[in-house]
Amino acid sequence: MTRLVAVTMLACLALVPAAFAQAPDSTRAAAPVAPRDSTQARPSRSVADSLRMRAAANQAPSFTGDAMDRVMRGAYLRRHAFSLDHFLEFEPGGFVVRRGPIGNDASYSRWGIGRGRALLRLNGITLNDPQNDIAPLVHTPTSGLGMMSMARATGVPWIEGILDIDETPAPLGRPSTFVELSKGDNAVRQRRVRFSSEASTIGVDLAYDEVLNNGYDFDASDQIPYVVDYGRARSRNSTIVLRGNPDEETRFDAGVRNFTSSTQGDLTSNATEGRKNGHVLWVGAGLADTRLVLYNRGISSSAPDSSTESESVGGFAEWSAGRQSSVALRAGVERTDAFQDVGPSTNDNVVRASGSVDAVLRSGEHRRLTASGRVAGDERTPFAWGASIGAELGGETTGIGLLAARSFRLPNFGERFLPAHVRDGVALAGNPELDPEVAWEATGDWHLRLGRAVNRVRASWIRAESAIAFRPRAGEPDSVRVAGNAEGAARMLFLEERVSGDWKLAGIRVLADAAGMYSTGDRADAFASVPKFQVNGSLLFGRDFFDETSAVFLGASVLAADERVDYDGTLLPSFTVLNLMLEARLLDARMYLQYLNVLDEQYRTQGDYLMTPSTFVYGIEWTLFN
Repeated sequence: MTRLVAVTMLACLALVPAAFAQAPDSTRAAAPVAPRDSTQARPSRSVADSLRMRAAANQAPSFTGDAMDRVMRGAYLRRHAFSLDHFLEFEPGGFVVRRGPIGNDASYSRWGIGRGRALLRLNGITLNDPQNDIAPLVHTPTSGLGMMSMARATGVPWIEGILDIDETPAPLGRPSTFVELSKGDNAVRQRRVRFSSEASTIGVDLAYDEVLNNGYDFDASDQIPYVVDYGRARSRNSTIVLRGNPDEETRFDAGVRNFTSSTQGDLTSNATEGRKNGHVLWVGAGLADTRLVLYNRGISSSAPDSSTESESVGGFAEWSAGRQSSVALRAGVERTDAFQDVGPSTNDNVVRASGSVDAVLRSGEHRRLTASGRVAGDERTPFAWGASIGAELGGETTGIGLLAARSFRLPNFGERFLPAHVRDGVALAGNPELDPEVAWEATGDWHLRLGRAVNRVRASWIRAESAIAFRPRAGEPDSVRVAGNAEGAARMLFLEERVSGDWKLAGIRVLADAAGMYSTGDRADAFASVPKFQVNGSLLFGRDFFDETSAVFLGASVLAADERVDYDGTLLPSFTVLNLMLEARLLDARMYLQYLNVLDEQYRTQGDYLMTPSTFVYGIEWTLFN
């Protein structure tokens, strides 16, 4: 089907009179506008659940702030994103940096703070690469995503943000099979399949996630000799899990995840060609409100001029208690052996221990007090700490939230142990004597609920200290840089407004979510790459047919960001990206058309890597035995 036909279909649907509308598509999760989201009231008791998240989720939000910071499975699937980074690119509250079109290496951070090092955990296991702390979005499978939380009320996360993912629990009564296939211009395509046997004494989950992309739709062979597929990307993730519930209080799981990815150059150099692969092995057991997990994580990365490897072995224990008021404890230890080859090579290892406590005291339906503490240390940094305290007060229509926090980030392997070498005419070297980065934060929220709509206004003031970067040493030329802490502090004020609604207007189901962020302050160190403003928005509306056995929905999403400096100090221009979508549902199958980057914006988020060009996509999502 041509783009002209697709656009014509979208326009015709937009003109359907509202008077003919029927009931909403009840199989999809609604926008987070109600004070209590019933899908979060009683999280699964599967061992795969994070007890810290369970303790937080058991506390229904004083108002709706927490719901806005959570993405349920239905909301994720409704976007028909190719990958986690593709979804987050248009989700309010963060900024995605990607080295090319869909499927290429990508990183995420809250509002663009730092260098894309948001903490990413899947079922409680941290996935960030120890070499650079980057959250591996392209290597995160999403076919089993149940809930993703970006809330900061508990856990003392680093200022660059948190992505805490719990996979969907085992289905009750009968097995379930999820399939999604899509294909677009430039041979971008997605294949996701997941099989889950029913919850029982013993069961199995099998999953495979794949994204393939042939890159840009132009020939730049005169710029990159011997390279043909510019922006080409391949990523594959496979998962096998054995799990079970011998009785109501006992549960276990053991599994393996494997991933591999490759990318092929940017617009100016084939030196950006790279390959990554790795795995996560784990075994977990739970009894009542206690959970123990042992794991092994390995990641290797190679490029024409360098390679790195890391192998981590660790474990953690979690315990939670209480429902209305609760407490959750977590303690863990991890040993990482790392190898770096940048011409010179080095081998190092670090044993790191950590512990945290989260407490929630609830008073009435709309009032609660939260407190969290976290400590961590290793041989180089014996002790680092973070803490937060928050309060939420509200009524049926209005509410306020306050949060004060101190957070930290320990130096990674690259910052500490990078061998001295020359790259692009600059001599670089790590520094084993680095101090942790530290941030102080104060946040205030105000919520207003009117019917099925919620408006949240948030102000956050952040002070970042001891930011780590490769800097010239005193008395040495700019071409010689060693990892070091900033001597001063950088400060920034963030103002954010977000509106979310779920309405039924003359029979038409309308779901809307829009947010705007404005920042002002010191655009240096941790805040160097933060845009001055950013706007995210999505709109979905449609109707059901034939006693709700089928439905048609039309949607749009937009992202606009001001100019910003990338991680290498290059000024990148502002951009606006618009996507359109048409979805038709028949029983449990959903067929859809997407027109990505309708305006064909030539936009970049890092260096000379163009993001996704104008792309027409068609696909199907089907959940069997749902």
